[in-house]
Amino acid sequence: MAPQAERRIRLVPARLQWFEWKMVNFSLTTGEDRRRCSAARRPCPLEHKDRLKLQWRVADDVTAVSVRGEHFHAETSVDTHAVHIDYVRRRLHAPGGTLNECRIFVDGRLEGRGGYVGCSLGFGGDDLPAAARIGRSTVISVDVIPDIAIPVVELWRVMDRSRSR
Repeated sequence: MAPQAERRIRLVPARLQWFEWKMVNFSLTTGEDRRRCSAARRPCPLEHKDRLKLQWRVADDVTAVSVRGEHFHAETSVDTHAVHIDYVRRRLHAPGGTLNECRIFVDGRLEGRGGYVGCSLGFGGDDLPAAARIGRSTVISVDVIPDIAIPVVELWRVMDRSRSR
């Protein structure tokens, strides 16, 4: 069932221009973003807390895409923190390939990302699942699995930052 236009999420954190992405800029814009997103992957999960069932909606910018691109949003609240997840998947042309990217915003700030890109010439890479820290002892992960239509979103208990110092 196609989402209704009035139910589309209009706010995209950091005013990202998803439809302009290419394989060559499959990265974040600042060193601070890279450090924060990389740090979210470090803690080893102690316990699986929950698998979240989120309502994914089509983003407004999809209509601006000249080639078929798909951009979805999901939002939830975890331990009083607002969580916004963006998921983009595109077919790339010349020479051909795919791009899948997940970005996780916690309280309006980019806290985690992950994705994969592949090319018909045989190169590419991935760093899934996307992971973001929520508070001191929770990590949210977002994984893209080819046989599942929507990303798998899970919560994990990790070691509290204050105890690891």
